Amino acid sequence: MKKKPLLVWFIFGVSLIGYIVILKMSIQKNDTDQEEKMFHDWYDSYVLKNKYGSFVNTSNNKKKPIALSEGQGYGLVITVLAGEKGYAKEAQFNELLTYYDHFKVSEINGLMKWKQEIINGKWQSVDNNNATDGDLDIAYALFKAAEVWPNSKVNYQKKALTILTSIKKNNYNDKTEVLTVGNWATNSKFYANLFRSSDVMPLYFDLFFEKTNDLFWIKIKENSLDLLTELSNGSQSGLIPDFAWISQKGVKPAESRDVTAETDGDYGYNSLRIPLRLANSEDEKAKELTYKLLTFFANQNQVKSGYSLEGKPLTDYPSVSYSAPLLLASENQSEFSGVFSDASWIMYEPTTGDNYYGDSLKVLAVLQLK
Repeated sequence: MKKKPLLVWFIFGVSLIGYIVILKMSIQKNDTDQEEKMFHDWYDSYVLKNKYGSFVNTSNNKKKPIALSEGQGYGLVITVLAGEKGYAKEAQFNELLTYYDHFKVSEINGLMKWKQEIINGKWQSVDNNNATDGDLDIAYALFKAAEVWPNSKVNYQKKALTILTSIKKNNYNDKTEVLTVGNWATNSKFYANLFRSSDVMPLYFDLFFEKTNDLFWIKIKENSLDLLTELSNGSQSGLIPDFAWISQKGVKPAESRDVTAETDGDYGYNSLRIPLRLANSEDEKAKELTYKLLTFFANQNQVKSGYSLEGKPLTDYPSVSYSAPLLLASENQSEFSGVFSDASWIMYEPTTGDNYYGDSLKVLAVLQLK
């Protein structure tokens, strides 16, 4: 008679454990289904085809499409990350790659021309300039593709190495010892010392060193992180501006409209990507920078779309673009669980096809969650 309660409790315990396991598997499956749907919604909304291949439409208007190397970089990284999880096919990646191949600066220069659109009734590049961040993403995506599809007929690694050689030759300032924002800036007396904070990608630079054994990439990582640290320490908030100027005296934030916008010297449209670019890096400097940024956002009632370096909101509304990088940066950090929770709203924000930048950053962040 005494054994029956023990048996009942044993059966109950086993049943409870089984229920928890099934529940956890169900949650994981729902998360996976949501991730996959998010990728396909993004792909269907922004990836267009023409005779040159597939490109990411950055204009939010399918009737007047615009391709940017920035968008092509996002597209290739997103697709290879989706391919790694079984959501995307190699053919989809290769269609984006074919487009990149058509709009390289030249056969020996692997940099992508930064912008294409319809000019005089013909789809063409606006000039032969490149944007460094787009090419860094493309190179990273190619190295990843070589791992995801190791039996491919395409030599992804060779293409990636060509890009790195071209970046080193065309996008490097030997006086500042960091990357320039593009080949157009490298030989410019004025813009050669311009620093775009979101071009600092320590995870990429470590991978590039691993693939090339070239200490150049470690030097780029260290020098770039030093500049970010100096900018971060220059404000109590820890916020970093979109652009800055490098001189013998150090580095200082750009002034309004020095480059493109009123927010050039604020935490704006470019620097919002910094938490995403620093995420998952094992570099201690990158971790310290991320910690300081997350500390600031942990003390905000709601993340707004842009801030002055003093920490004053520039708008009164949130946006996917600003929250997506914080979702990734705060993952699995108990001290910043509130930041992660607050940013998780982007997971349920529908992809409508009219927010290329925000939706791309959202998918980039979500596909990198562990």
